[in-house]
Amino acid sequence: MRRKLLIAVTVFLGILIFMQFTGCLRLYDPPRKGKIIDADTGEPVEDVVVMGHWKIEYLHHLPLRLLPLGPVVTFYYDAQETVTDENGHYTLPGLGLWLYPGHLKRPSIRSYKKGYELIRFRWKTKRIIELKTTYSPTYERLGLEWKKDGLYIPLRKLDPEESLGRINIPSSIERNKIQRFLQEIDHHSLMSPGLRPGEKLLPALGGSERLK
Repeated sequence: MRRKLLIAVTVFLGILIFMQFTGCLRLYDPPRKGKIIDADTGEPVEDVVVMGHWKIEYLHHLPLRLLPLGPVVTFYYDAQETVTDENGHYTLPGLGLWLYPGHLKRPSIRSYKKGYELIRFRWKTKRIIELKTTYSPTYERLGLEWKKDGLYIPLRKLDPEESLGRINIPSSIERNKIQRFLQEIDHHSLMSPGLRPGEKLLPALGGSERLK
C-alpha cells in the first residue's frame, strides 16, 4: 500500500514538474491595477477604457524551440476590459486560477478615451522593470511608471488638427468581451479593403505594432 502511494505521489509530482517546465502550469493570473493621468498636467483622467487580451503559446521553455521546427505556435485566449474611475484608477481583472496546457503570456494592454491618443504595450511586472531584466523601449517612450498603487499610464491629449494613425483590432478577440472599448473608438472606426466585414481599425499614435 505504501509503495503504491509513493508511486502515485512520485508520478503526480513528476507531472507537475513537467507542466511547470513546459509552461503549462501557472497557478494565478492577478488583476492589473494602476492609474491613468494626463501626460501634460498629471491630473487623473476619468472614463478611460483599459483593455487587455491574453495569448498562450506551447513548448515555450523546451529545448525543442531551438530546433528548426518553425516558430512557437501562439493562440488568443481571453480578453478583459475596465474603465477608470473619477480618480483615474483602473483595475483590469486577471484570469484568476490557471491550469491549462500552454504558457500564458502577459496581456497586451490598450487604453483609450476620445480626445486622447490610443496607446498599447505589453504588461510587465514591477519587478521586471525595477531589475531591468529586459530592455523596454516602449515603457520609456510612453512614460509608464510603477508606483505604490500600480502602473501609471500617461495619456497625451490630442490637438484638434492632429492626424491619427490606425491599427487593427486582432480578429481573434471576442467582440462581446470588449464592447465598451469598441463603443469608445466607434467614431473613428473605418473599413479597409484588407479587412473582413465587421472588423475595425483603431487610432494609434507614436510607435510600431511590435510590442517590447
